[in-house]
Amino acid sequence: MTKPNLTFFCELKADELRAVFSSPSLFEDLVALEASISLGILDLSQERANVVRQLNQRGIPVIVWLLLPEEQGYWFNLDNTSQAAAFYQDFTEWTRQNE
Repeated sequence: MTKPNLTFFCELKADELRAVFSSPSLFEDLVALEASISLGILDLSQERANVVRQLNQRGIPVIVWLLLPEEQGYWFNLDNTSQAAAFYQDFTEWTRQNE
């Protein structure tokens, strides 16, 4: 039997995200499990960039999905295409700035 691949989904706001990922043992557990993180991009904060950087430095795969503020529809859809396109552009610049 093959070992399952675990992916943990995380959709926390910046302050909650920072708190969850403040524990070194969490990173150790993720590495030991060979798990990945699927991270909702709720904002383009420095806290979020720091968490992604810490995961990358430890070799923990990160998959992201982009989300809009709730008042703009949260999920990308046909009713918020202009907001989604603008957020994608902002995300691309944030990613470049944060390497």
